[in-house]
Formats: sequence, C-alpha cells, structure tokens
Amino acid sequence: MDTGYGLSVGIIGDYLNGEDTPLLAALQRCASMSKDKCSLFNHGKDAIYIYRNASSIAEAESHIKACDDKIKTFFPGYDVDVFIPHQNSWGNFSMQALRN
Repeated sequence: MDTGYGLSVGIIGDYLNGEDTPLLAALQRCASMSKDKCSLFNHGKDAIYIYRNASSIAEAESHIKACDDKIKTFFPGYDVDVFIPHQNSWGNFSMQALRN
C-alpha cells in the first residue's frame, strides 16, 4: 500500500473472522484509503462454491450477500463494488443475482 501501486484484495467471507489482528489492521487501513490506492472486493462466501453451478438466483444471491455482509461487519461504511467469483466461474443465475 505504501509503494504507490494500486492494490486489490479479494475477501473470502468465511475466512475473514478477525482473529488475525495484523491482517485485519492492514485490511482496515486498506479500506480507509481511496480505491485507486487500495480496494477490497467480494471473492465469495467460501473457496468452494462454483457460481456457474448455482441452481437459482436466490442461491447465488445468498453466497454473494454472505461475503458482502462480512465485509460490512469488519469494514463499516466500505462500499464493495467489485465481485470476482471463485475460479472466475460465472453463470446465468450469478449474473442475474449481481444485477439484482
């Protein structure tokens, strides 16, 4: 974050629990910077779910929202505006979930 290069950090919701305090402090510092310097993005609820295999819009929304909620919990006021799914797997249901 101090080099002048932009940094993007993917947050996997189930793995963000606040127990790693140095990491959490670094991420909180990131969240306080302008997004061109450091940004957090939603990388999904876990590192298992494949979004192209979603069986419904509601299922995809649930997984996306779970990570958004976790980010809002640890970084109040931070507006997540990027979602990159696990394995970059997109499907019709996940695309509609994001539109919603």
